[in-house]
Amino acid sequence: MQIAIRADSSKIIGTGHIMRCMTLAHALKNEGYFVTFYSRAHEGNLNNWLANQGMDVRIIPAGSNSIDQYSTAHGSWLGATQAEDIQATLNIINTVPDLWIVDHYGLDHVWHKAMATRSQVMVIDDLADRRYDACLLLDQNLGRKESDYAQLTNAKILAGVDYTLLRPEFIEQRQKASIRQGIKNIVISMGGVDLQNVSGIAFRTLLNSHLHELESITVVLGHANPHRADMQLLASQATHIQVEVVQGVSNMAEYFARADLCIGAAGATSWERCAVGLPTVLVQLAANQQIAAQQLTKVGAALSLDIGQLESHLEPVVKELANNSDKLMGMSRLAFSLIDAEGTTRVVKEIKSLFA
Repeated sequence: MQIAIRADSSKIIGTGHIMRCMTLAHALKNEGYFVTFYSRAHEGNLNNWLANQGMDVRIIPAGSNSIDQYSTAHGSWLGATQAEDIQATLNIINTVPDLWIVDHYGLDHVWHKAMATRSQVMVIDDLADRRYDACLLLDQNLGRKESDYAQLTNAKILAGVDYTLLRPEFIEQRQKASIRQGIKNIVISMGGVDLQNVSGIAFRTLLNSHLHELESITVVLGHANPHRADMQLLASQATHIQVEVVQGVSNMAEYFARADLCIGAAGATSWERCAVGLPTVLVQLAANQQIAAQQLTKVGAALSLDIGQLESHLEPVVKELANNSDKLMGMSRLAFSLIDAEGTTRVVKEIKSLFA
């Protein structure tokens, strides 16, 4: 059975779409499916990294940067019109897939319908902001409901955190993790790119703070983060606390499981942190992270700060949590309760049912 995944990564798009698709791809390969990624050669892409992870990757050449007259809100992310992308994709297909999995805000029903003439189509989305022509649609955001897509598609909707795509190591670390009761170890994780270097703002603020119980700070940079040298320079100046700067790690679950608090982006890694019960001070880095930030804050599993608030508000927020173990423990319990770590299994089951 042939499955094709259409997803991109870049300095603008980030890496989250590729990362969650890779999680699903590994699970599908374990079930005997043959999976191929179709990804455009945007600046700052993860295409070579994907191939090094053992994935079959077909490269769509960089596009014309044209935008459809009636474009989606993220049409510029595509780097071409949808018609151009359809043709460029078809040009490099060797075998027509049985299923397309499409994780791209710049593609809508126009692209889906073109591919659906010979294949089934599944969409992964977060926005519910355009029309979709698919048989299956996944939106793993907390609080998302089937009704949010009722006027946009006839697809079967997999909505909410019960369908969160998690790698197996998070299931393993979940079994080892415990409710956080104090803050000795903080991890900073701002996603795959972090062009604004929000990691640096948070890191510098914590290094200059007076958090007497804090023993270590770990900064985890994504594969495409361009600020590693700046982070290492900051780390070299730290004399009173243990610090570590790492990039492109393959064991993120371990870093999250051993931390007591995360300062992190409100992207796809939000659900990974919940899986291991890690309380988080969320920072919204992009518009598509708004739902996760609002919902996690609303239920009490996280706190939220704007980028502009980090320098002035981060230290008092962390101090409050450090001095209020009941609140920290409550956030940790709530995070644990949101995710049962079986989402990937449920999604694979739904995909298999398409061919039953």
